[in-house]
Amino acid sequence: MEGQDSYRNKVLVGLHENATFGRSLHQTYERIAVAKGFECDFAQDVSQMLRLSIGRSHRFYAMDLNLGNPGGEDLLSAQSIYQIIHPRMREKEAYFIGLSGSQAIVDRARELRIPAELKSDFSFAKFLDQGFN
Repeated sequence: MEGQDSYRNKVLVGLHENATFGRSLHQTYERIAVAKGFECDFAQDVSQMLRLSIGRSHRFYAMDLNLGNPGGEDLLSAQSIYQIIHPRMREKEAYFIGLSGSQAIVDRARELRIPAELKSDFSFAKFLDQGFN
């Protein structure tokens, strides 16, 4: 699928680079995405996530809420990415979820109206399915 609609079968995932857990999640998410007919791109830092988020290059975006600052409480990276994607979300052209292992970080993100879930509660497969409802 080329042109304007080529984003429809692309997923962008931004997870912390050095975390062993992150690498296993990369593999799991890629396997799920491919099984559902999606291409899966990975961003391992904020600048890469920003660069890949600009434009209409992906339909689904999942990222660590504190990408670039593992264990930190700064949500600036998630806010920046969400602001880029939000206009397309209103049109149901894109879907975003911020992830964290910390309930406090998830709560802060939700206070900022950023869609967020605990990693332990998150289903990547269900996230990808929402685009077809």
